[in-house]
Amino acid sequence: MGIEFMESAYVINDKNKKLIQPNMVFNIGIGFQGLELKENPKNDPKKQMYALFVADTVLVTKDQPEIMTEKSPKNFTEISYKLDDKKEEVAPPKKKTKSPQPVRTSPVETETKLRSSTGKARKDEQQKLAAEAKRKEHQKELEEKKRREAQEIYARKQKKGKTTETKEVTVVNSYKDPSQFPVTESVNKIIVDTTHESVLMPIYGMLVPFHISTIKNASKGTDEEYLRINFNTSDNADANNNVVYIKELTYRSSDTKALATALRLIKELRKRVSQRDEKLRLESDIVEQDKLIISKGRNPRLSDIFVRPSPTGRKTTGILEGHTNGFRFTTPKGANVDILYKNIAHAFFQPAENELLVLIHFHLNHAIMIGKKKTQDVQFCTEVMEVSQALDGRYKHGEDELEDEQRERQLRARLNNEFQSFVKRIEEATGLEFDMPYSDLGFSGVPHRSNVLLQPTVNCLVNLTEQPFFVMSLKAVEIAYFERVQFSLKNFDLVFVMKDYSKPVIHINAIGIDFLESIKEWLDSCDIKYYEGTQTLNWNRIMGVIQADPQKFHTEEGGWSFLNPDSDEDEDDGEQSSDFEGGGDSDGYGSESEDEDEFSEASDEDEVEDEDSEEDEGEDWDVLERKAAREDDEKKMTRQKRGRDFDSDEEREEEEREKKRKQSASVKSGGGKMAAGGASKGSGSGSKGAGAGARSGKPATSLPLKKRT
Repeated sequence: MGIEFMESAYVINDKNKKLIQPNMVFNIGIGFQGLELKENPKNDPKKQMYALFVADTVLVTKDQPEIMTEKSPKNFTEISYKLDDKKEEVAPPKKKTKSPQPVRTSPVETETKLRSSTGKARKDEQQKLAAEAKRKEHQKELEEKKRREAQEIYARKQKKGKTTETKEVTVVNSYKDPSQFPVTESVNKIIVDTTHESVLMPIYGMLVPFHISTIKNASKGTDEEYLRINFNTSDNADANNNVVYIKELTYRSSDTKALATALRLIKELRKRVSQRDEKLRLESDIVEQDKLIISKGRNPRLSDIFVRPSPTGRKTTGILEGHTNGFRFTTPKGANVDILYKNIAHAFFQPAENELLVLIHFHLNHAIMIGKKKTQDVQFCTEVMEVSQALDGRYKHGEDELEDEQRERQLRARLNNEFQSFVKRIEEATGLEFDMPYSDLGFSGVPHRSNVLLQPTVNCLVNLTEQPFFVMSLKAVEIAYFERVQFSLKNFDLVFVMKDYSKPVIHINAIGIDFLESIKEWLDSCDIKYYEGTQTLNWNRIMGVIQADPQKFHTEEGGWSFLNPDSDEDEDDGEQSSDFEGGGDSDGYGSESEDEDEFSEASDEDEVEDEDSEEDEGEDWDVLERKAAREDDEKKMTRQKRGRDFDSDEEREEEEREKKRKQSASVKSGGGKMAAGGASKGSGSGSKGAGAGARSGKPATSLPLKKRT
């Protein structure tokens, strides 16, 4: 029948030579104009003459034509409408120009379009509901599967028996042989031995050595004659009752310069030893790698790229080559960064599609040292736009801008091809697989301190463009939990709990609520069980409870089912799970649930009162005034119980002045006693030499005899 109201190719006239065949549809219309209205009660000249157009849709068949609008309403009130002539404005005459005929839609066509759009929206909603129901069913299966796996694992461990882990206690010896003891003339002096990292302190007229690792801190108070030294003590008492623990030593000397020198030497020695221990701690988990086997010939190579983090601390370009058992990055100054293939846990290749960098990223199994930093993520990248910029101030015309854009596109394509060919050669030679991030599944979040774009890959969730890098392996994830999912909030948080409970949970904060459904779909496709809640949980406390007894948590307490809002648990379990809700203090856990119960009860009472107030009539002004006066009296009584009720500011000021006079009088009367007490306390201090004293100011001879537990 056509789309337009009247199409020239389908007009029935003597020029149309097309044959009428079955299953054709025609819109047959008959029009009349210049008709005169016989009955015109208002004698309106505009309504005296009118036009009439009658049309119908007909389907051509072999036998009889079929009218398509036979079942449509034909009453005049249902198929007619009126136009208000008063609102019509007569436009000034314009020049005749050829314009396409407007599309006229009948009420039947409009209703059909509305029904089709509504039906499509309903169909989309049904598809969403079906997908969500399928996802929930899959999540239930994952929860049951994880529960069975945990029970089997801990059942096997129970058969093997519990293994008790014992911590090794390191014994520190300042001097292995008496000959190493320093020779000194005075035994009443603090000596710092930097060679053996010890401090010799006089106790009972003897120099007792203390290793610098046993000293917690040293300080001088407001009085320059005192030096206080605090020691590291153990919380657990030793089984041997003969061991004496010293927590603190205080020395007094009239030679303030000697005390200041001893304090300076102790602090310098502690700083040097702590830096060395920190370096050893960082390097303790670094696995010594095998030597890189250099291969001869045409190796896969990328030039003019830079590494992050840099071995020199600055942006340094170099060459990356693939060899027999690993990569080697070489700088112009000869510094090398070696990465073995077997130490690579995940390899990524990200082309420069929506970013300014084309990069290759390696997430390692064991951290390596690059320069003075330990890192587990190494990246090789280059920029895809020219750094040079014209500084002559001339404005670029459209042709110049087009040339710059074309040059940038060519550079981007060339660098992408170079990196991609390098990746293909490495994959063919070594079997190392490179993942590419899915940009269409990316979402914004805050894994560290800044808001970045997080993109999923086949095996990981990564952010490779901004430092510090973020790489999380999906195989190491136990569950995911959505926090602060509420209709009133625009953002939510996502928490990942690792299978290794000793590792901290991973937080991704401030994710837009628009990404909620897509993230759920992605997690479900990766077979990761997720939970959802409106509160922020205290994960340090939760993981502490789980690490204390993981077998009891999974076998007796139902595992992670307390995170499921749809779980059918009793009230005791619900109160126990509410203890994990987040908050500043541990004493405040579970207060929100109680407040919500009180709020719900109060709201119910308010609803009942509102219903009663709607039935009763309002109170008059006299009753309201009496109620207000009664409330004022009650408030005044409460103030009098707490303290004196002042009628004016003058009385309040007079009362404060009286309190100050009483306080000053009490201080003057007790001054002599306080001075005498101070003198008696100071009588136990030493003479010109150095002497040891306890914290409470006891004589020097009483400190070593007391046991500190």
